[in-house]
Parts: sequence; structure tokens; C-alpha cells
Amino acid sequence: MKAIFYILTAAATVALAACHTHDHDHDHDHGDHAHDHGDHAHADEAHGERFEWWGFTDTREVFIDAAVPEPGADHALFVHFTRLSDFEPETAMSARVEFKGSNGESAQVKGEVVQAGIWRVDWKAPTAGRVDLTLWWATATEQGQTDLGWIEFSPQGTTWEGWNQPDEAVGFTKEQAWSVPFATAEVRMDTVWSTRQLGGKWMPAPGEDRVVTAGASGTVRWSDGVAVAGASVRKGEVIARIEVADQADRGLAAEAAAAEAEWGAASAAVKRLEPLHAAGVVTAGEWQEAVARASVAEEAWERLQAIRAEQAWEVRSPVDGFVRAVRAASGEFVGPQSALCVLTTDREQWVELTFNPDWKEELRSARSLRVRTDAGWLPGHLASVANQIHQPSGLLSAYLVLDEVVPGAQPVAGRYVQVEAECGEGQPALVIPTAALLEQYGQYEVAVQVSGEQFEMRPVSIGERNARWTAVVSGLEAGERVATTGAYGVRMASLKGSTPAHGHTH
Repeated sequence: MKAIFYILTAAATVALAACHTHDHDHDHDHGDHAHDHGDHAHADEAHGERFEWWGFTDTREVFIDAAVPEPGADHALFVHFTRLSDFEPETAMSARVEFKGSNGESAQVKGEVVQAGIWRVDWKAPTAGRVDLTLWWATATEQGQTDLGWIEFSPQGTTWEGWNQPDEAVGFTKEQAWSVPFATAEVRMDTVWSTRQLGGKWMPAPGEDRVVTAGASGTVRWSDGVAVAGASVRKGEVIARIEVADQADRGLAAEAAAAEAEWGAASAAVKRLEPLHAAGVVTAGEWQEAVARASVAEEAWERLQAIRAEQAWEVRSPVDGFVRAVRAASGEFVGPQSALCVLTTDREQWVELTFNPDWKEELRSARSLRVRTDAGWLPGHLASVANQIHQPSGLLSAYLVLDEVVPGAQPVAGRYVQVEAECGEGQPALVIPTAALLEQYGQYEVAVQVSGEQFEMRPVSIGERNARWTAVVSGLEAGERVATTGAYGVRMASLKGSTPAHGHTH
């Protein structure tokens, strides 16, 4: 697998560095990874001055922080790894740096973990000459390397190639980013469409409702967590109990006796017809009717016996799904045919839309439809569009079905839901996640990451916008990165004043 590192140079431009990953079981030859990084960064040997390296693999952000080394002195590099999947510190890996001097001597120094996500690599700077640096990293299943450029020591000062000295900007350290919900995303070119914002209501899928009745007279006692619209249920699960202890003197014994008598009569009829059925005298319909009568009578008798023995009747869910509506409160007295709740399966999820009739054809030809659910924005498609305008609202209705049902994202019928439709002709534009935008007095700005721990609050002009993506007209360039989660925290840090360099110690 080939991963690409984006190197932030001293001129704040982005260049490429080759990075290879390998399975541990394979032999490999990394070859020559030397390449031109453009301008060199120069620094005086001043105490407290720092340089940084910032880049990415396919799955991780890499940030390396170091003080300007004095010739012949001991120094340390601090290597930070952040998982791009959740922007948490990476812990299940190892890191080391190779230092190769101009005399051809080479040493690999293994990093020591100083805290989650940070490795310290100690080394001794030469008194003069050039040192080439290579970062190596490894996990349980892969390993990789990348060229970090070089450092040259001379009487004129220290020259860094491939590294950046942070300018004055908003300081937001890795430790800060790891301690709060945080994420960044790359500014990229994409195609954007005009977006219609629509309102709708969740509705039960046609034919999927199941009305659950009590089955016995008594007091309702719901199982924990069931008597709430949206609660998940599994087929065969006990969702309620009907307490009948206080109803024993109201005919329960007589009802049980009648059921027992019916079962006896039905069983006797089956025994009487059995030899006749074997001889072919009784028709198949007559035989099946007798057997069915006996089966129903037996079930009724067993149910009443269970009620008399346990003084409660268990009500079980007939389907896998969720509760759409509750019809009886806990503690309420109900009869055998009283409705307790309405269950619906989660095999389909439907939305009823209402919209301006002028949008009818635009909606029919929409490129995509998305519905906001507890599991995020999910795609859907139109099942039908009404032809009759609803009076007196003057709106049309349409019915949308989600393409995929996500377990645990059960909507409650009648609840409002957001729907977006992408319409019209697509246009190429720079896009960022809408979550990256910060609005203030009608103006927008974003937190642009200019190095591993440095950000810049930058105003932007925007174009088409929906809940997920926003087109940027000006203020950003492709390849830059913006904070998508935690941008407000960067803004708060900017109000405290700029931080010129790495503002913490390890």
C-alpha cells in the first residue's frame, strides 16, 4: 500500500514525500527516497526556537516537534501520531528515527512513549556537517517510512530542509485536540448542486403495523423501557404483563372451566372422527376444522391455567421492530381485546413530504435525496408524488422511502424530519464540510490548519450549501485543511492571543 505524506515547507507550501507500507511477513527494499523540498529553512541557534514537520499517511496525521539543536549537544524530537478515523492519539504502534551523518555513519533511535500518541526520540547533534533524517513506524500488521529532510550545521547557523518554523498563529496543541471532539478535513474540488430544503414527517410503512392486544383482563405492567415510542423490541420478547390476581373472583375460574370443557369436547370430536378420517368417510375439510378447534381450545385452556397459577399473563412481541404508539398506560385496567400498543417493523422507513407545487418536476428529477436520522444523513428515493394539491395549505405531498434501514435509528411516526434534495446542473467548486463554518454577524470564517499545532482564523465567501457540504467561492485553496469539529475551540484560543510556537513541554 502506498501512502502519501504532505510536507509543510518553510514557505508554507505543500510538497509530496514518498511513504511505503509493508506487511511484516514480506522482505522489502526501500531504495532512495531523496527528493527536492524547495526552499530551505534557516535558523539561528537560539534557545527556545523550534521547528516542525507535518504530514499525513493514508490513516494518520504525523507531527514532529523539535528545538533548534546546538552543534554537539543532546536534543530530542517529539513524534505525534493522530488517527484520522477519530482524531484520537495513536497508541498501537512504535516509532523510530534514523540519523545518517555526512560521514556515512547511521543510527536508528527508537522512540520512547512519553504519553499516549507522543514518542520522544533522543539524539546527539554533530559539531558540523549534514544529518539526514528518516522516520520509521510500525503496527501489528504494517510498517512504513518517510524522508524527513536534513539538518546541516555550519558556522553560519543551522539549515533545515523539509521543516517549518511556525509563524505567529493560533496555537492549538495535539494534547488540546485530543482532549476534545476534534477533526479536520481537506479542502477539495468537487461538483455541487442546488439544494432544496424540505420538511417531512416520519410515517409507518404501509402494511407493517401490528396492534398488540392484552389477551386477558387485568392491570397493565409494562416491561422496562418498552412503553416509549421508538423503543426497540424483538420477536418473542415479553413487552408487558397483565396482572389478573384481583380479577380471580370476577369470572376467571368460570372462564377457565369453560375453556377446559371446550378443550375436552374438541378433543373428543377429534378422537371420534379419527377412524372415520382414516377410512375416508370424513372429508379433509371436516377433519382439519376439528383439529383446528382442538388446537385453539387447548391453547386457551393452557393460557388460563398459566394466568391462574402465576396471577399474570405475559404479552409478547409478535415482530422484530419498534414501538410506534402506546395505547395503554402502566397500571391501567384493560380487557382481553384492549389495544396495548402499535408495533411496526424496521424493514422499511417512510417519510411524507409536503412542498411547493412549483418544485414538483424538480423533485422528480432530483439527483439525490437525503434524510436526517439518528444515524446521520441517509439516502432515499421517491415512492410516489401526489397529483392533488392539499387544501387549504396549497401544498403537494410525496412519499419517500429510505434506501437503507439502519438498526437503532427507529423514527417515531408523526415526528418532523429534515430532507434535502440535490437538483439542477452540477458545477465544479472548492468544497468543505458545512460543519467547518463559523458564522458571526452574517460573515463566515474557518479555522485553517497551517501546521501541526498552528491554525489561522480566515474569512471565506461561500456559495451553494447543504447540511453536509458547502462550496467556497474565495478564501481557501485546494489541499488546505480546515477544522470540521472543534473549530469553535480554535476560535476561543484565538481570542487569547497568538502563540508563536509549540506551547507545551513533554
